[in-house]
Amino acid sequence: MFPSRTSITTGLLTIWVASLASSWPVGAWAQAADGSPAPANAATERRGPTVPPLTVTDIAAPAPGWRLVGLPGAAVPITAMDVVSLDGARVLRLRTQGSYGTLVHALAPWVPGPDSALRWRWRLEQPLAGADLRRKDGDDAALKVCVMFELPLHSVPFVERSLLRLARAASSELLPAATVCYVWDTTLARDSSLSNPFSRRVRYLVADGADSPPGQWRLQQRRLGQDFLRLFGDESGTVPAVIAVAVGADADNTGSRSLAYIADIVLNQLYRFTALQSSFGANMVALNGGRPETLNLKDLLEAFVDFREDVVQRRTRFLLGKARDRAHVLVGLAIAVANIDEVIHTIRSAADANAALRGCVV
Repeated sequence: MFPSRTSITTGLLTIWVASLASSWPVGAWAQAADGSPAPANAATERRGPTVPPLTVTDIAAPAPGWRLVGLPGAAVPITAMDVVSLDGARVLRLRTQGSYGTLVHALAPWVPGPDSALRWRWRLEQPLAGADLRRKDGDDAALKVCVMFELPLHSVPFVERSLLRLARAASSELLPAATVCYVWDTTLARDSSLSNPFSRRVRYLVADGADSPPGQWRLQQRRLGQDFLRLFGDESGTVPAVIAVAVGADADNTGSRSLAYIADIVLNQLYRFTALQSSFGANMVALNGGRPETLNLKDLLEAFVDFREDVVQRRTRFLLGKARDRAHVLVGLAIAVANIDEVIHTIRSAADANAALRGCVV
């Protein structure tokens, strides 16, 4: 996924510059899709950034705000990225053939909250042959979504921190100290994680893996803070600011080809700004079989179901008894109506009411 060509790697410094800059719009290495990134404003900084859509109606190129990034010096071709119609929607198509390319959108520094999530959908049509993210010669991905974090330098190990400072000085850009990349990899198990074989500043999380069927849309929603702490928790106990989001595909190390689609990248903060989710306390002490007990959720549900079954059975037996009593009265009335003349004669000839009642009872 990141460059490993001998012709452009003359030492650790150039490996770092190439590997980090390949996921960041650095100077002349980045080609602007619209000329400049979308400006930030005060409301954006208060409520969190928004990621603009990848596609715009009737435009074949990616939407404004996204910057196309290739390898330095045009060492390999840039991955073909265009907008097409698929399944009734405009989506971004990514085609690799021994190529490399990412679309990057810079964000005003923003610290994700506990409920902040990045959501997207993607589809892999043709996976890469020979890709293996565990090896340098197989470090390619047909689909990737990367989030770049502004990890403080003092959290980075000494040797890597020194190399990163050199890389930043050489590039004149603030290169990210931590990048989380979600990938679709057909050789690794879903939800597995690993470091980039060239640099631990980039770490992978397999969002779709060997058990994910190709040729189908897959919806992803990832909690950014949780995933960062899972991958970089050995260096930081807090979540730093997000400074960019990138999507891309590459096959420069394997020299193979792939075909994939991606759409609808959204920073989802509905839980934070609406009442779709709320926390509350619950007293889990309940009467179970007439005795007070502290129950877990499973036992509580089972006790409630048993209680409801008992209530329904008792109510049904009570209503059935009332219905049977009413039916007995109605049967007697029907008999009396059927023999109305005899009933009238019995009542008129009776000495009193009790005698009439005894005469009518069969």
